[in-house]
Amino acid sequence: MSIARIDFNRYALPGEELAAAAPNRAAVLAMYGFLLVVIAAPMMQIKENVRYTGQGDLAREIAFVVVLAMALVATQGAQGAQGVRRFFNVPVTLALALGWCWLSMVWAMNPDVTIRRLLLTTMIVVIIFNLAQALRFEETVRIVRRVFVITLAASYAAVLLAPSIGIHRAADVAGIGIDPDLIGCWKGVLAHKNYAGVACAFTVILFTFDARGMRLLPRAAVILGALLFLYKTRSKTSAGILVAAIVCGWLFTMYNPRRRVAVVSIIVVVAAAIAIFVYYDWDALSAPFNRPDAFTGRVQIWKVLVEYHSDHPLGSGYGSFWNIGPDRQMLHYVKSTNWVAGQPQAHNGYLDLLVQLGMPGLILGILAFIVAPIGRLLVSLEARRAQGGMLLAMIIFSAGHNFTESSYLDRDQLVEVFCLLAIALVGVIARPNRAKRAARLIP
Repeated sequence: MSIARIDFNRYALPGEELAAAAPNRAAVLAMYGFLLVVIAAPMMQIKENVRYTGQGDLAREIAFVVVLAMALVATQGAQGAQGVRRFFNVPVTLALALGWCWLSMVWAMNPDVTIRRLLLTTMIVVIIFNLAQALRFEETVRIVRRVFVITLAASYAAVLLAPSIGIHRAADVAGIGIDPDLIGCWKGVLAHKNYAGVACAFTVILFTFDARGMRLLPRAAVILGALLFLYKTRSKTSAGILVAAIVCGWLFTMYNPRRRVAVVSIIVVVAAAIAIFVYYDWDALSAPFNRPDAFTGRVQIWKVLVEYHSDHPLGSGYGSFWNIGPDRQMLHYVKSTNWVAGQPQAHNGYLDLLVQLGMPGLILGILAFIVAPIGRLLVSLEARRAQGGMLLAMIIFSAGHNFTESSYLDRDQLVEVFCLLAIALVGVIARPNRAKRAARLIP
């Protein structure tokens, strides 16, 4: 008898099937609760009186603790040491990045803020990877799709029935230094039009790939609805990067992993050529970054961050640069009246890693969020192409989005959460199937 055909459920003791199903139901409930808190969390944080103080929202933090407890219950099918290993089941590269974040407490400018924010980030990582393992690929994606459809429908309802909630108004930007161009942008039930743009982009990706079992018309309606809402948010960054992410995901669906040696070799050669080109043409390539108005003024922020890094090679410590109270690091480099001093983030996730965690933290972050998961997809013989295309598109979108906004290792930011979810699912679909491999060896 072939090992691949053995049905181990036939040998289960009475009651074991019911016991095995209970953790899954708990994981489903935990995942719904987790996604609900993630989507609602930005609304909990909009408090003008604590804009730069480093304070958190107690209700939000308690909600994540409750979800963590639910995830623990859902994933502790194994006992003892095995159960502990399952609970802390994260990739080595991500564990190293988190470890460096914890080590940065030694030199953190504000260790109290650092530990609170780092605890939240670590909890979210543990929640995502354990729920993804408990639910597997299909159930996880099904839940995320449902949540995004509900969010999209609620957002349209907010725009049409309660525009004061669903559309940015003048009151949203008055007196707090926010771009007045926000007025008129759609945001739906989310806190900001950029969050809405990200949610729409991920919705398009999730319904574009791996469409097994989905009817064409409802699927097309969701995609078109998400694209229209994305257009109305005026989130140019999300729209542009979405196109690149979809193309990369589509190319992966045609990729044959048995040719991975040739593909990886080509990638290395192309990367080396780009590096040489950048080295010899750096002056021409960097010229746009020397204009103060480039990238809607972001360059002015980035210059200050590069200067800060040169003075602090190891960074300020995790979470100790932005929004930490009156002693903000930016105030040591620009006047308090300068608009740059009032920024809540670098608008570049890579520079944010650099100024908080130094060059080691930046390298570990790139390895954990980009290089390792994409590399695992490229060499996997088990990952289905449609599933891999979806996850690759999510990772590419996150990588591109972090060039203009900051989210890597930033607690419950939408891009951070769904990039981590994609990485967790890469581990699920790319895991070697020992049963199939054993079946190939047995006649």
